[in-house]
Amino acid sequence: MVFDEVPNPEMGGDLVESWEFTPGHDQLTMTLVPNAKFTAPIDRIVDSEDVRFSVNRFRGLEGHEPAPNHNQLDFILGMETPDARTMTFHMTPLARVLWRLADMFNMHVMPRETGTAFDPNATMVGSGPFIWEDFKQGVSFRVARNPEWFRGPDVPYVDAIEEVTLAPLMALTQFQGGGIDFLILPTPDYVPALVRAYPEGQIQPRKALGFVYLGFGEPRDGSAPWADPRVRRAISLTLNRADMITALYNVDGLEEVGLQVADRVAWHNILPAGYRGQSVDPQTDAKTSQWIRYDVAEAKKLLEAAGHGDGFDVTYNYTAAFGPAWIQETEVIPQLVSEIGIRFQTRVVDYASEYVTNTFRGKFEGIALHLQAFPGLEDYLSEMYAHPGAAGRNLSKVEDAAIAAAIDDINTTFDTDERNEKVRNIQRDLLIDPMWYVPSVGWQLDWIGLSERAGVPDAWHGNGRGGYQSYGFPWWWLEASG
Repeated sequence: MVFDEVPNPEMGGDLVESWEFTPGHDQLTMTLVPNAKFTAPIDRIVDSEDVRFSVNRFRGLEGHEPAPNHNQLDFILGMETPDARTMTFHMTPLARVLWRLADMFNMHVMPRETGTAFDPNATMVGSGPFIWEDFKQGVSFRVARNPEWFRGPDVPYVDAIEEVTLAPLMALTQFQGGGIDFLILPTPDYVPALVRAYPEGQIQPRKALGFVYLGFGEPRDGSAPWADPRVRRAISLTLNRADMITALYNVDGLEEVGLQVADRVAWHNILPAGYRGQSVDPQTDAKTSQWIRYDVAEAKKLLEAAGHGDGFDVTYNYTAAFGPAWIQETEVIPQLVSEIGIRFQTRVVDYASEYVTNTFRGKFEGIALHLQAFPGLEDYLSEMYAHPGAAGRNLSKVEDAAIAAAIDDINTTFDTDERNEKVRNIQRDLLIDPMWYVPSVGWQLDWIGLSERAGVPDAWHGNGRGGYQSYGFPWWWLEASG
């Protein structure tokens, strides 16, 4: 069984064929491939003005609404497009410029006619490997091979992909019967039975780089119990992370069928686990283990010292949009914190109308459980601990000059080893004691099923957190029957 080891720091071009920094890293010139073409109804070559439009649209310039994480591109000071294939970015020196530009959660290059020639909420236009064909809300969607994809003509190998929405048991039945070729298993609990029932299938783990954590909301005037860091630490000490990992990742059940995963899922620290050279293991780190361990007795002492020995009631916000494994995690946390008298009053918020627009921008009452994913810990730092007044991802509205200065130093350290050391140290020196966020255990490992006829390459280009649809499917294939 081979597990993905990510992120891989090697960068490859996609829409751009080359790039070059000035020695001072204050200017970046990129050259587009000559043959990337937008699909209908635009039907033309992608050019540098599309890139300019997309950057401005994402950042909220020229009358556009800014994206929730628009701060990710704040390093851009200006942009020139001397010809149709060339973009020159003038910028504040930043170590991870290419990662930020490549991150699909930051920006997609869209045609400059977006919003005028077509409505992006109704029509999908892109320059990628597939063309949108059909969408049935809550039922299915279908994409077809783009014959004019600039990486063709040999790929994509498949003619079309149809993704269907099925109840978990129905999906398992269809998969075992050969009705579907690719299955994302809803929770690890389904894996052992599937391995036994369908030995011909390919049941594979996929490393996920995600971070599940509690953030703290209104009131933020100092009156809330969680305004005291002792309360935040107490909450952390109630989370029995060892048992949570065993249960949520079905460690025992997977080991029974020969799938060893215990050493592939770690404890999150104040920043997430799994980032090679950057993550700090709280189980072995003396400083951070003080507050990231299981100790109900110490948690009660902290709560008493903070003046809340009898506990308190608090609104507990989360969305149900991230699947069954996420729901399991959301439900176990209130049970654990109740051991010290903190009573979570559950409030499930709609993903589209409230979570994205308010909760995930730090606009919520009480405490909220969040899911975050970035390709590097530098990005978590920049988003979760900076820009408290912006509608970004500083969900606890942290405003700390020492933390901000340390993050600026990290982001302008170009030597990777030196930068990684600073990332490890900030967790110990500046982040663990105030504990603005309380880490849970989720989003570290997924399981997929592939039919016996499905073929998958050993590796493919991604962006640290890209989906199979964008970065895997063009290079997947189906073996001919017979």
